[in-house]
Amino acid sequence: MTKISSSFMASKQEICLRRPGRNDLAIMSIAVGNPPLTLLHPSEKERYLQLQTPARRNSFLLGRCAAKTALSGLTPHVAPAAINIAKGVFNFPVVYGIGMDNLQVSISHSPPFAIAIAFSEAHPLGIDIEKIKVANGDLLRRVMSPWEVDLTSQLGLDASIGNTVIWSAREALSKIIRTGLSAGFDLLRVQSMVYYEQALLLSFVNFPQYKAIVIIENSYVFSLVIPAGTGIDIVTWQKDVSAGAGLLLFY
Repeated sequence: MTKISSSFMASKQEICLRRPGRNDLAIMSIAVGNPPLTLLHPSEKERYLQLQTPARRNSFLLGRCAAKTALSGLTPHVAPAAINIAKGVFNFPVVYGIGMDNLQVSISHSPPFAIAIAFSEAHPLGIDIEKIKVANGDLLRRVMSPWEVDLTSQLGLDASIGNTVIWSAREALSKIIRTGLSAGFDLLRVQSMVYYEQALLLSFVNFPQYKAIVIIENSYVFSLVIPAGTGIDIVTWQKDVSAGAGLLLFY
């Protein structure tokens, strides 16, 4: 747990990515609260000041701070304000800075949380977090295929939960392929979904080289998309009672 101020908390956790003949390290982070602007690079601060609403500013700031907390696990010698997380052509984050060669991040927001995962470009990852909202059920179901609806029903998932699982897994997939949802919902369709230990394990119709690990906890859905041949310890969530807002930690 990293407590930067009385109004902002961030945590980070090492994730071991196992493949035949090699292991890679990724760092996952979650942040909540009101981070200080001093964590931003000058270019990021310019973008922050261009945002029109307090909600968008806080989301941007919290996401950048979660990402920099994650990156600090791989490059502890680099100050957060020396790291510039810019936007690629499809709005994916691109990391710049001394010591940042070949490192990237995936970022997601769901108020009051932001999460991020930092990783080597040699081993791509995609992350997403979504709040389960009954009111969003019809909207999410409209972009699901009949096959995906059947998958959630076969597992006995409540409609609002099942819809959010499919949406979140697609979001995380769109981040690992770095197109965002501009790729189109049909291209991101889910092929299979099964229970696996404390999580759900999903595969994709058009991207068999990837799989999604999805965890449902505390009214949130968390998705991590990784290469299909990668092994990873199942990620679970634990509430940290010291973080008044109900901060979720990964272990």
